Amino acid sequence: MSESYEATRRRGNGQPLSRRELEVAPLLASGLSTKETAAALGVGADTIESHRSRIYRKLGLHSVVELTLWVIDCGLVKTGKPRGQG
Repeated sequence: MSESYEATRRRGNGQPLSRRELEVAPLLASGLSTKETAAALGVGADTIESHRSRIYRKLGLHSVVELTLWVIDCGLVKTGKPRGQG
């Protein structure tokens, strides 16, 4: 069973995600690579890795599967194919 955003924050370090982290999370969860996500947002791959690390820490997540479930549960998922596929 998936958890609410607030329950997930309590499991992590309790800090809310930044606006940018909320932009990055659905892109990573959709299957985009770090480089593809960086290109989509006009930043470097190292920046996306930093965002990913902070997202995982803040939410107490350990994998992209957990991130994907969280994104779906919070309604952040976008319909259609991920960028770079098809």
